[in-house]
Amino acid sequence: MSQSPARIFIETGNFDEFREKIVSLNGEFMFDTDEMFRLGEAYFNRYPDSYSHRNSQEVLLGYEIARVCILEKILVDRDRHIKECLRSIIKDVSLVNPALQACVGEFGFEHVLSIHTSVMRIIDEIKFDIDRLPLGMVKERFIGGISIFYNISYIVKLALEAQKK
Repeated sequence: MSQSPARIFIETGNFDEFREKIVSLNGEFMFDTDEMFRLGEAYFNRYPDSYSHRNSQEVLLGYEIARVCILEKILVDRDRHIKECLRSIIKDVSLVNPALQACVGEFGFEHVLSIHTSVMRIIDEIKFDIDRLPLGMVKERFIGGISIFYNISYIVKLALEAQKK
């Protein structure tokens, strides 16, 4: 697992190229606290920022860069259909119910519930690494990036509880 998201970010010209390269690695890249910090530094070298001068599009891009890496780590060793389901939910939260219904229909309720538990364990592990980042804008971008996963997890949990009834 010698691929570095920071190096990939430096070598790619834009977010779409970065995302395509990260997705193509199937989660086989470094993503510990040190790598997160290097990726954050690469991002801020390309998009300088300060607390007094903020560009909201660049802040949101920082969140997206973090999300792509987090999502691909979540998807390691998952079935193709599960990957598509999780990607669609992250892209558009309004797809939670139809995506879950399709997954429950194909894999069964208990299996989908175990996937949710597994996904949350991975997210919590990544959050542990984020918490170890030094205070500052790099950490802020990763916290902003991971927060959507907790929000969507709550919605998924509600949808699964409704399907169980």
